[in-house]
Amino acid sequence: MPAATRPVVVTTQPVIGLEALTPPYHLNVLSIVTLVHELSPLVRASYEEKVAAQHGLEEFKVNLSRLEPYTRTDALTVKYPNRRDAEGATGETVLGIEKETYEGAILRVEGGASTSHFKYGQVGEGEEPADSGGGGVLRARVEVPFLGSRKRQNRVIQQAYQESSARKAELNYLANFQTYVTTALTYYHYAVWYLDYIRSYDRKLAEMAKLRKDPRFKSKDQSRLESEAETVRTVQDQYAASYREYLLRLLATLGITPDDQVVLEEEPYRPSDYVDKSRTREGIEQMIDDANRNNPTFRVLKNAIKDAELQRSQAILGKLDITVYFEGTHFAFGAATFEDRVDGWEVGGGVSVRLNDQRVLTAARLKAEAQIRQFQAQMEAERLTTQRQITTESDQLRSNHDMRPQLVQLVQQKQAEYDETVELYLDAHSSVLSFEDVTDALGRLTTAELRLASNRCTCGMSVASLMAATGEVYRLAGMQVDDGVGAEVVSGASAGDEDK
Repeated sequence: MPAATRPVVVTTQPVIGLEALTPPYHLNVLSIVTLVHELSPLVRASYEEKVAAQHGLEEFKVNLSRLEPYTRTDALTVKYPNRRDAEGATGETVLGIEKETYEGAILRVEGGASTSHFKYGQVGEGEEPADSGGGGVLRARVEVPFLGSRKRQNRVIQQAYQESSARKAELNYLANFQTYVTTALTYYHYAVWYLDYIRSYDRKLAEMAKLRKDPRFKSKDQSRLESEAETVRTVQDQYAASYREYLLRLLATLGITPDDQVVLEEEPYRPSDYVDKSRTREGIEQMIDDANRNNPTFRVLKNAIKDAELQRSQAILGKLDITVYFEGTHFAFGAATFEDRVDGWEVGGGVSVRLNDQRVLTAARLKAEAQIRQFQAQMEAERLTTQRQITTESDQLRSNHDMRPQLVQLVQQKQAEYDETVELYLDAHSSVLSFEDVTDALGRLTTAELRLASNRCTCGMSVASLMAATGEVYRLAGMQVDDGVGAEVVSGASAGDEDK
């Protein structure tokens, strides 16, 4: 269906929720937020990039926190010339399981059997020329790296890199979603704006047609009326082209093809909740608090600061690389004549202490401190931008809303003036007014209607900006942001009625 002939519905009950996600697509303020989230290819691409980065982070963590079974076989061939000229071979096969924690600790448990065979070149009286046999073994080992260990530091640094990639993708996704929602709502309001212009020029043409059909209309002005009507139709066609352009832009932003069935829905003008909030300092502060609570960007950056503080603490505490281990072995079975350790056990332990390179620690600490300052500055910049946007858009919304009654009154006034001018022009006994006076009065009426339509569009775009600034668009879309790099935003009702 051509864009200019899309169905347009004026309604007080816009279609939202799942119903808006299937053809025919119902385009209104609330459904557009959901459609951007669910259908927009660019937003979905950003989402998949975020998911890939999060899986990359999970892959990194899982890769360093493994639980793996294993088998190991060891073989050794020896020759001892000064030990009775002995030569032989030993072998051990074990099956075990190893658990490595993300912090770098290792728990290993294994069990198996060993065997050996030796021949002796020097054989004394009562001694055997060969000796062979086997036995069983159970072994356990625990390694624990302390807080300043190099292994733990390396993992924290690697994790920071992975989280940085995931965080960047998360912030990119949030920024793209907000941008595309704001863009889509802007295109929607522009489409409705030009639709109002088209309707205003329809009324102007209707008035001209009514004037021409009036039997009192002066025939000498017929050609001038036709010329004026043609000019009006030309301008109207230009507005119709602009309407089609912004409607197609809206569909492209939403990921809807021009051939899909859509219904453009618009609500009658009614004041937004933001209007009342903008009148008091408390209301402005409430909107700022809503932004801090609803906008996941703030929580993403807060988690970034926590990660950087962890890196800093690791660098401060990482002067010594200390690892402690404990190991125990139990010789479970075997021939006592061959293995004299049968049913015995061994317990051992040790500690490794190494002085870490201070240059690395200093660089890691300075890097973490710089990142902390960076994320704090980003949070402050985001907060100031949000406050400025809320303050500016609130002032503009309140100003345009307060101006609206005057514009409505102006339209009524110009309508009355036009009606009076037409009557005086058509009065056969009056020659006071000419055809130019009629067209001038009709032009002033149309101009007043266009100003009212512009006021409606401006109010709507201010509300859209406030929805984005306060994070309401995230809540409306029911967006879920992982707690590790963001915050959960649950879906709910609209924050306020949209200005139309």
